[in-house]
Amino acid sequence: MCNADDEYISSDECASNVGECSCCKTCTPDQICAQEGGTCTKLSIGCASGFRKSILGGGCCTDECICCVPDACNSTNFRCTPDAYGTECRESCRNKRLQYETNIYCAINQTCCKACIPDPSCSEEGGICVTRNTGGCRGDLIESSNGKCCNSEFCACCVPNPQKSCWNATCLADDNPVVFQGGCNVIGDYRLKPDCGVACCKLCKPDSLCCSEGGRCYKGSCPP
Repeated sequence: MCNADDEYISSDECASNVGECSCCKTCTPDQICAQEGGTCTKLSIGCASGFRKSILGGGCCTDECICCVPDACNSTNFRCTPDAYGTECRESCRNKRLQYETNIYCAINQTCCKACIPDPSCSEEGGICVTRNTGGCRGDLIESSNGKCCNSEFCACCVPNPQKSCWNATCLADDNPVVFQGGCNVIGDYRLKPDCGVACCKLCKPDSLCCSEGGRCYKGSCPP
């Protein structure tokens, strides 16, 4: 009877001592998945049309499930709606390396700062998207020949240069995803400063036990 799209058979034991019962659990979004407005479904089913695997590395407290988020590249919302990737209305964009200005309406004296978001082809290569007008891909990153961004006119998909391994080993080899915001000021963000002179923001990600208890991960210590 564990047949719903968001249910799976767990290896956890049931109280029955005759082996006739199986533990049925519901896929539960972790804090990163929830932040992206994602939902969880069985891995064997996959994401429905119009959805894609979490961009920020959100999960579902188990490897049996996948976090599916609305595909921002196919969005029909032409408003400057704040999102988990950094889109916002401001007097000026905080991070012009990761945000580009658009003519979407905001309040007087404000501009819509849209985040550069990778499409699935860029994400599959472990890429990130940066604005073209700030120099495009730099350092240990090169522009992908296959990966694209949601708005490739303004943004470039940058992937690790196979001839330069420092950024790749430091920022992408970790289980926690690279954060697109540049300031590392969001609760749960921390900044890596390796010896090779590059830096990246990472999200504190709950393990399966923390997630199953409804916990969230914070930088440093838990809030009062």
